Amino acid sequence: MLTDKNGKMVPEKVGLKGVQRDGLEYDFTIVFDVNIKHQASASKDRTGMFVDKPEFTITSATGKQILEWCLEGGRSSHTPDVFSLTEEFEKNLQFLDVIQACKNMDELIKLFNANPSLQQIYREEFIAQKNAIRQPSNFRQNGTTAH
Repeated sequence: MLTDKNGKMVPEKVGLKGVQRDGLEYDFTIVFDVNIKHQASASKDRTGMFVDKPEFTITSATGKQILEWCLEGGRSSHTPDVFSLTEEFEKNLQFLDVIQACKNMDELIKLFNANPSLQQIYREEFIAQKNAIRQPSNFRQNGTTAH
């Protein structure tokens, strides 16, 4: 109990703020910041599982995912080995082939809209293919046909 300016005794609010030492996050592998709507975002993540992910609700599936990571020996998913880098490079080449295989604007737009996570990465390639589709190769710049 505290005494206010009028000399009355008023209750003191205790335990409403989390108290922790500075730099405590250093000790943890994952630190989630949870907002008032119970949506979590990772402010620290050594596992790589929650890096750059939108806010989400933590569920038992999240716990299982973390447990699986722990049981695997704590291998970080954001430090790929040489094999996965080669695999990633091959996927990139395949996606470029798919972009270049589009023969009309409908196909290109469908591919673009179906891959929102790749739109910015392959922006220049999509634009180049769009220009190639709009400029048929059998026409010269002045509009005459090439034989």
